[in-house]
Amino acid sequence: MLITNITTRTIEEYYSKLKKLPAVVCKGQKHNNLISARTIHEIHKLLQCAFSQAIKWELIQKNPIANASKPKIQSKKREIWTIESIKKAIEVCDDTKLALSLQLAFVCTMRLGEIVGLQWDSVDISDEAIENDKTYVYVHQELKRVSREAMEELGNKDVKYIFPVLRPSCSTQLVLKSPKTESSIRKIYIPKTLAYILRRWKEEQAELKEMLQNDYTDYDLIVTMSNGHPVENRIIDRALRELEIREKLPIVVFHSLRHSSATYKLKLTNGAMKDLQREGGWSTTEMIAKVYTHSIEEDRKIIAQKFDEAFYGGAGFDEAKKTISQNNQSTPVNNTVDVDALVSLIQSNPQLAQALKSAMINGE
Repeated sequence: MLITNITTRTIEEYYSKLKKLPAVVCKGQKHNNLISARTIHEIHKLLQCAFSQAIKWELIQKNPIANASKPKIQSKKREIWTIESIKKAIEVCDDTKLALSLQLAFVCTMRLGEIVGLQWDSVDISDEAIENDKTYVYVHQELKRVSREAMEELGNKDVKYIFPVLRPSCSTQLVLKSPKTESSIRKIYIPKTLAYILRRWKEEQAELKEMLQNDYTDYDLIVTMSNGHPVENRIIDRALRELEIREKLPIVVFHSLRHSSATYKLKLTNGAMKDLQREGGWSTTEMIAKVYTHSIEEDRKIIAQKFDEAFYGGAGFDEAKKTISQNNQSTPVNNTVDVDALVSLIQSNPQLAQALKSAMINGE
């Protein structure tokens, strides 16, 4: 179709057609599902970018995507590990690359692609940095497997390094590339303990290089295979699943560690979303508010309890609890004020009497 002939109705009819088509089956998968609502949402975002560019180039006057209705997505609550599960996983993990990845994901709120693409020149774990509490990792790239054809079409756009192809017939290639958004580029300060863990691993890695000599290919990566080659996401995912099954840990996906990290940091900072946004590389705080604020529901309840004790606390608070308890036990409910009981309560509690006196003087 000519781009000028595409209307909002055209887009909605296209989405309706997509819902009835079978989904592409990736290698190793077996299913006969139809295209999901989530996939259609991704297509919607792609088309939105394309038509926005068309408006910028003055090919069309109105974006047909703007008012198009998308299929609703049934959001599922992502299962995450508790602090106890994370600690246990790190303690029992005998796979160095997985153990490092778990800690970087949880401590630094990093994505898996960012972790396996992290290099030593982006980390400061020097003596001076440790002494001054300035140890950090600098996230500015990610490891990604991309289509060689697409990469050539885009002129290697955003690609920083291309790893050698192990099989010439392979249509994809591992690269280090810039993140999708500028907000993902960030400096993350790390605890001293993690800094020492990284230093110890760097020493062990140096010994491994010395031992293997030419059999070790040094790409300056932190998380590597035993020969120095990059570690793909699927390798970490498989190692995590094996650990979960072996140690009877809750089954979660690796990305859920980022959720656990965000949840824990929200609690530590009493909901400082702006700080967490920069820490995790989100473009806005809206997603944090939408996805993670449920995690501090219990903390909000505790705030109410603390406020109750701080504002209404003391002996008067205890007496009030007793009175409420007594009233709950008495039947039927009497809505009249027991003046004698109230006077007795005030006389037995000087703090309550003073509070009432102040309230009456201030007209409250």
